Amino acid sequence: MPSSSQWQVMEQKPIPCSEDCHKKSVGQWMHKVKISLLQNLAYNCPFNSMRVRLHRWRGVHIGKDVYIGQRCSIDNLFPEYVYLEDGANLHIGTTILTHYAARRRVSVLFKSYVAPVVVRKGALVSVNATVMPGVEIGEDAVVSPGSVVEKDVAPMTVVKGVPAVQVSDFSKLKRLLK
Repeated sequence: MPSSSQWQVMEQKPIPCSEDCHKKSVGQWMHKVKISLLQNLAYNCPFNSMRVRLHRWRGVHIGKDVYIGQRCSIDNLFPEYVYLEDGANLHIGTTILTHYAARRRVSVLFKSYVAPVVVRKGALVSVNATVMPGVEIGEDAVVSPGSVVEKDVAPMTVVKGVPAVQVSDFSKLKRLLK
């Protein structure tokens, strides 16, 4: 397993609208069944080490000492676009989305795409928070409970709300404690 510093983060790319996503080969259907089954097993698994292992089998890039709480939903179509660096924490009920698939009738207004989500070293995503596609949560950052993160979160900051906005910066405090 490569360390989190050796990962090559995928780039954002367009995908077909949602109706076209259903046209799959047998191999693609089997892959979807596999990642769906593993997601469902991880969802209620009582042991963190097993939840981490199940998500790795799905394709999620997970570093060392990562905590994934029960009932976390990590994108079911593109789990390989999720990167959880060493010491990252996803608390109970967290949702991470890596794609948006618009319906054909609104695809002129809203483009369908998949984009990576990166949770950096030591970051904490609290209870029932949602992280949208293309977001990077900075090192040691904190996402408050119930927040919806649509934009990148700077390192050593606290964000909260819908949409999440920065409410605190504790980089100065961390330097004083060293």
